[in-house]
Amino acid sequence: MTDSLKTYSVLFAEDVPHYGCVDIEAANDAAAIAAAKAFNVRDVTDDPAWSSTVCVRIVHIEDEQGNIVASDVPLDDFHLRNGGDADRRLCEAAPKLLAALTRRARARLTPALTRSFVDSSNCRRCPICSRPRSATWRTRWPSRSARSAQPATSSPSSKNAPF
Repeated sequence: MTDSLKTYSVLFAEDVPHYGCVDIEAANDAAAIAAAKAFNVRDVTDDPAWSSTVCVRIVHIEDEQGNIVASDVPLDDFHLRNGGDADRRLCEAAPKLLAALTRRARARLTPALTRSFVDSSNCRRCPICSRPRSATWRTRWPSRSARSAQPATSSPSSKNAPF
């Protein structure tokens, strides 16, 4: 039975944070931040925190013939992402954005809420945000029954109108 087993080469990786401390002299807080940003971090980060590894992953698994059978398999819940502060804020806002889009989609698919959009006499509040509707909302968007009750009229002046 051991003859049927294959040998695979597995390349693992984990990122180890390195720490270092330096004293910076500066006139004020802003100058200290600027000096710290300009400092070459690699000159002082020589204390690895081996117990705080992140992004543990299988880089790839290679079979005996050199074929890659799997790659980039995460083994923890961490990931690295570039894109700066704007990208970080977008990632942080994603759950709230998803919840808002889900509420909007459910509101559009719910027949009772859809009727309240079409016929404003059903509801005095907006079904999505629950804000009171303005008085002009009903006048700009008449109910379905009011629209169907209006006779179709045509006047000679409207036929000549460009729009």
